[in-house]
Amino acid sequence: MITNSDIDFLQETKKFMTKNFKMKNLEKVSFVLGILRLSQESYINKVLDKFGMKDKPGDTTISKEDKFSLKQCPTNDFERTKIPYASIVKSLMYAQVCTHPDI
Repeated sequence: MITNSDIDFLQETKKFMTKNFKMKNLEKVSFVLGILRLSQESYINKVLDKFGMKDKPGDTTISKEDKFSLKQCPTNDFERTKIPYASIVKSLMYAQVCTHPDI
C-alpha cells in the first residue's frame, strides 16, 4: 500500500514499482491490518541473489580522484546483458530510499 497526499508522486511511484516488480492494483483500501517494514539487508541480499552477485566479493570503493569515461561502458549486446547495471542500480536506489534498516 502506498499513501501520499501528492497525487503526481503516487503516480510516478506506481509507474516505477510496476515497471520493476510484479504488482496488482487493488484500488482503494478499506482496512489495514498492519504495517509492512522492509529490511535493507534482506532486500539487498535478494538483489544480489537475483543478479548472481551474492558470493562475489569485490572492491567497490570509489574515490573522488577516480576518472570514468564512456570507454568503460558496455559496447555490445553481450556486455549489456551480462550484468544489467541499470537494473542493479535502480534496485539499490530503491533499497536506499524505500526501506529502513533494522534497528
